[in-house]
Amino acid sequence: MAVTLNRAKCGSWGPRWALGGIAVYRLSVVVNANEDRDVVPPSIRTLGGSADAPPFEVVTVVRGGQAPRVASPASLPLRVLHVPDGGEAAANNQAAAAARGELLLFLDPHRQAHPSLLATHDHHHRQGAHLVVGPPDHAAPPLSATTPFEAAHLHHLHFRQTSIPRKVFQQLGGFDERFDRADTARAGHADLAYRLLRAGYRLRYHPGGHGHRRDAAAILRQSRDCGRAAVALVRKHPELATSLLGPGRHGSATHPIARRCGLAGPRLSGLAGAALAPLAVRWTGRENASGQPTELLEVLRAVSYWRGVAEAGGIPRSRPLRVLCYHAISDLGGDPVVEPYGVPPARFHHQLDSLQRAGYQFIHPDELLGYLDGRAGLPRRPLLLTFDDCYADLLSTALPELVDRGIPAVAFAVSGCIGDSNRWDQAAGAASLPLLDIPGLETLERSGVEIGAHSRSHRSLTEVNPGELAGETAGATSDLAGTGLRSPRLFAYPHGDHSAEVRQAVRQAGYAAAFTASPGRILPSSDRYALPRVDIRRHHAGLRFRLRVALLTGGRLRRPARALLGRLGRHRGTLVILATNLVPLADALGVV
Repeated sequence: MAVTLNRAKCGSWGPRWALGGIAVYRLSVVVNANEDRDVVPPSIRTLGGSADAPPFEVVTVVRGGQAPRVASPASLPLRVLHVPDGGEAAANNQAAAAARGELLLFLDPHRQAHPSLLATHDHHHRQGAHLVVGPPDHAAPPLSATTPFEAAHLHHLHFRQTSIPRKVFQQLGGFDERFDRADTARAGHADLAYRLLRAGYRLRYHPGGHGHRRDAAAILRQSRDCGRAAVALVRKHPELATSLLGPGRHGSATHPIARRCGLAGPRLSGLAGAALAPLAVRWTGRENASGQPTELLEVLRAVSYWRGVAEAGGIPRSRPLRVLCYHAISDLGGDPVVEPYGVPPARFHHQLDSLQRAGYQFIHPDELLGYLDGRAGLPRRPLLLTFDDCYADLLSTALPELVDRGIPAVAFAVSGCIGDSNRWDQAAGAASLPLLDIPGLETLERSGVEIGAHSRSHRSLTEVNPGELAGETAGATSDLAGTGLRSPRLFAYPHGDHSAEVRQAVRQAGYAAAFTASPGRILPSSDRYALPRVDIRRHHAGLRFRLRVALLTGGRLRRPARALLGRLGRHRGTLVILATNLVPLADALGVV
């Protein structure tokens, strides 16, 4: 929640006009800061240095920690918003909502702003531009104000020193908050630019404003970040795959080799790049006065780019998909019915850590549907998290873990029991467990967890009368949509029970896909209304958990693997090391 802490006097850079007592400016300058950063950075102190600078205000967003104390120049029109939670995308969206300027200018707090920056951006907008992109970083190809705006340039852009009309920003929904983490921020900026481009808006480069740094580490780091951003962008917009990740992405004859090196050996290529980049930068300065990069530096940048692609999950393509199924994230030890379905919070935390260390890439439901439609590929080792029943601990315990890691998920709600308890288990002697109410489900939805349907009553759909199937399927859609939540696209069969008749009812209700409780991996040829999932229970921990995710996803390997674990249990430490190294290799080779 954003709270206004400080509002300095407007001084010589006062508002353009007042509307109903509220000051309105030509420009709102947005500065995104962490709690330990100066909320009045040097980069904004020179903004009013030009006599033709338009009326402006500064909106600084401070993320995390305690609300800062602000000491601003008396004449600076500054407002500070404190956002305790959320990442850069959410903070920028809140700043845009609070801004009062006609234009939003996202400012880089690390760079000194040129005194003419505001006037220059104002000029471009008066010439008809809808987005004025500040100078791209030195990992980008040469760009100028007359360069046609192409998709191949998008992932080079960072929304710093970049301006957009506030109304256009709001019409497009602002930044997509699935790109809220620091390592996905560049992709979020490129995503907004691409949505503008698709909507027919005019985009322009502003090539001036800062010089290229001769820092070898920064050059390779930015190229690597561009590779990561390209993968994230293609995962949301598969049609950009050829432009951003095609074989001809870098044109020199040596770059196909760099592509293979970066993709096949990201760690080794990183070490080689770190050793050679300083030499390449020095050669660049010696060989040409203009500072154009040498062939060696170009190759190193290309290797770093493809290294970033590899680290972000590789080039999306057709890969088997695993879907994990959780229930309660609570310690339910001692309950005669639901104990196995409760994963203790500490174990859940370690499971997510283990999956991330093993290189699994968590996908969004949109990626699942694009994959099933044949429109999109998936990153290496793709994984989708799902939660059945929507217990209250999903909000209090699981959601913070997911948000901290930027992991999307799907939660399946029983539409007739929202805000109630697990009545279907209580009949068998289980303890009462609270289910999320409507505000809780809305919080999940706002936080990146898609709400799917788990029927209306949680009865086995193979046992209900045919006349009631529509109520359990289409009725669940109506119930959830009627609360103000988005209409559910995905369905999970209660107890995993389904039949041809049940699947037909789910299809007719308009769901895009449905999940069972049968183990297996999803392939492009899978029946989208009988998608398998891997059930995760209380006793799945450590090596057992890793192997269950990696190997025990099909019925054929379950008994042999369980027998092997039993025989070699006393060598558990050795097995953990083997699983950590061999399972990813086997998965990459398509063995598992």
